[in-house]
Amino acid sequence: MSLYSKALRHINMDRVKELREENIKKQKLAEEKLQEEIIRAELKKIHAEQTKHVNWRRELDEAMTTSGMGMINLGPNINDLTAADDKNSDAAPAPFPQDGTLSNNTWTMNSTPPEGSAAVVISLSVDLSTSDTISTQVYFDNAACEEMSVVLDGPVGSGLQQEFPLSVPPSGTGSANPNITINPSLRIKGVTLSYSALGAINFEGNRVIGTNAIRISSTVPFRSNPMSLFVSLDNPEAAAFIRDTLSDDSLTPEQKKKKLEEMLGASAEYLIKKFGEGIFTGAIELSDIDIQQSFVDIAAGQTLYGPGSNRTLRPDGTSGFPEPGEMNQDHNGNWYEYKPGEGWMPIPSLKFVKGSNQGTQNAHYEPEGEVIMEKKKLKSPKSLLDKIPGYYDDKPAPLGFPIEEPPKMKNGMHPDLVDGKKVANRYNRLDPTSAKAMPKTGNPHIDKKVKAAAKKPK
Repeated sequence: MSLYSKALRHINMDRVKELREENIKKQKLAEEKLQEEIIRAELKKIHAEQTKHVNWRRELDEAMTTSGMGMINLGPNINDLTAADDKNSDAAPAPFPQDGTLSNNTWTMNSTPPEGSAAVVISLSVDLSTSDTISTQVYFDNAACEEMSVVLDGPVGSGLQQEFPLSVPPSGTGSANPNITINPSLRIKGVTLSYSALGAINFEGNRVIGTNAIRISSTVPFRSNPMSLFVSLDNPEAAAFIRDTLSDDSLTPEQKKKKLEEMLGASAEYLIKKFGEGIFTGAIELSDIDIQQSFVDIAAGQTLYGPGSNRTLRPDGTSGFPEPGEMNQDHNGNWYEYKPGEGWMPIPSLKFVKGSNQGTQNAHYEPEGEVIMEKKKLKSPKSLLDKIPGYYDDKPAPLGFPIEEPPKMKNGMHPDLVDGKKVANRYNRLDPTSAKAMPKTGNPHIDKKVKAAAKKPK
């Protein structure tokens, strides 16, 4: 009997096969992990390339805005949760994966992951800005799952991530309902929550978790402790710290107006002290507004004139919205002027005289007070022109215009530009470096000065 035959008596071939299969599984698992590392390295490389380019127009923001202007205090809401707080239906947009189906607000993971992937993943978009804990409910039903975890990823480019492993039942049947404490850096908006499950390898070498074996029934962010955070003024929660100092019922409308004008005045005084006279301070007084009457009041037929009048009806019987200062004559020949807040008011100084022949009415205005007249009269227009310096005959040359006649043109050009002598004076102080770099202009006077400047020491 050979040595090999003797050894076979002490070797269990079934155990040898099991060890070989285990080695094959370990080798495949190592290859899959290596593939995952390669994919992650490629994603990091792509992300690093994208972050090199900055869209400054999109990221440009005002130095001071209404965001973060107030702090609110939120209490725990663990006892006030409703079905609306469940985020299971808030699936994350592409390119985040959804390797499962949603039915009745419950996710069921696929049996096998997509080709080239080692795990099935379901991703949700959640707002964690007002939460410090996440509650999940996961059920396992004969699941062939090696491991499962919940992963929180911050907005793209933030680099924020938190991973929390779930306890998978050894028998593959059971549930997991952990309360995950959110990392303070991830208590923001735009967070992606992902469920990742790594299935077991079957005899064909594929990873499977079993048909309808893992179900996610709820994903609920909540506050287990009080939170204090800043919010913008347009946030509905901001109403907790916005106070109306003029809403006191004990103040009359006149007192409210006076108090508001005092506040506006104090603001204007501060701006003037801070930035000096001339700074825009805005209004410091409130004017009365003439409120438009309703059609019901118009139809009621109020008195025609005065403060309580129907102001859309003119004295001549026509209707329309009058302009301040508009004048109108009634059928008796009396004139009225429209004054905001007062209505159509009569004009006593405007009198009328009936014509003796045609019976027409001629209106004339009788001025009140003294007429202001110039005490010193101008003798003649020429005496005024003699006092204007630079004035010459037949030419419109008041102060500020040329005194001398403009020169006559030569060859369609100003005389100073014909020979180029005066133009060349601009190059009297040309430095050597600029002179050496300057090409010829074609003007001999300029080129001569450029050549001389180039020979000067630096």
